[in-house]
Amino acid sequence: MPAGYVTIGTQLLSRPAIEEPGRPWDEHVPPPGRDATLLAVVVVLTFQEFELLAFLSAHPATVFSRADLVKHVWPDGPDHRNVRRDSRTVDVHVSRLRRKLGPVHGQCLVTEHRAGYQFRPLAMPAQPAMPAQPAL
Repeated sequence: MPAGYVTIGTQLLSRPAIEEPGRPWDEHVPPPGRDATLLAVVVVLTFQEFELLAFLSAHPATVFSRADLVKHVWPDGPDHRNVRRDSRTVDVHVSRLRRKLGPVHGQCLVTEHRAGYQFRPLAMPAQPAMPAQPAL
């Protein structure tokens, strides 16, 4: 291939006809290759689950408290329902996201004890918990 061109590879993955007990289908999905192959895993999310995942993944390795996440993901306004800043809504949504993303990708949503939550991509090493505000 000539220099300066980008290729995107695709890989067709199928769910096994009979799923083995104790092995969810996403364990059959190989990780992206070293050849920069793009792999997509389709997950059905609610609007708020998507908003939460999009916000956290847009700020990788940044720890956000519940109050910060409520402020950014559940904004007050006439078209939004009001969520208390100390609400457990964030915990419930993170739990649902982890379950939907499965054991491999769900571990990217990391709980930092007494600090909040962060999105840590699989390839990133652990960072010490230091809450920070993104420049918005």
